[in-house]
Amino acid sequence: MANILKITRFIAALLLIITYTACEDDDVMEPTLPSFIDIDVVTGLDLYDFNGAPIGRWKFPNNKPGDNHIFPNPCTDAVFVLSQQNIQKLWLVPANCFSDSTTMNIPELSGNLSFSISDIEDNQVKSFEIMGATGNNIALDLSDVAPGFYRLFMQLEDEEIYWENIYTDNSVNSFPDWSILEEGCE
Repeated sequence: MANILKITRFIAALLLIITYTACEDDDVMEPTLPSFIDIDVVTGLDLYDFNGAPIGRWKFPNNKPGDNHIFPNPCTDAVFVLSQQNIQKLWLVPANCFSDSTTMNIPELSGNLSFSISDIEDNQVKSFEIMGATGNNIALDLSDVAPGFYRLFMQLEDEEIYWENIYTDNSVNSFPDWSILEEGCE
């Protein structure tokens, strides 16, 4: 009889521990870290001067530029968008910079990402309709947006969507002042 009582107590204690652990897991939501696949996350920038010449790379950008080119980056109040195809529409989505130290091949992996137009439109702060059939060299005025990181999405005539991470701050006299980028990145 004593053994049955010990076994019963052991089973009751085990059930109590299992129940407590299961409830604890349900009640506590672990925070999720931003990821390079999120629409509002920037993990780096491809850097270009005012003439469109590459001047380097800062961190590991989660871009999908295709054959398109956005410059200067970083910029003060305007960017130029060049494409081999006609650009149908552009969207500017505010982003948070996040240093992803676990995924080193972000630039390669980002080429396989895709975002729906509805997701882009739900997150945008500004959109640009392109008038005319020859929209493959476009200047965008960004002087009215807050300083910070953004993702500039573009839909081309083949309906494909590409994007590039940019940083804009119209209070900066000239780049490269990379400390501004570092200060704004987690």
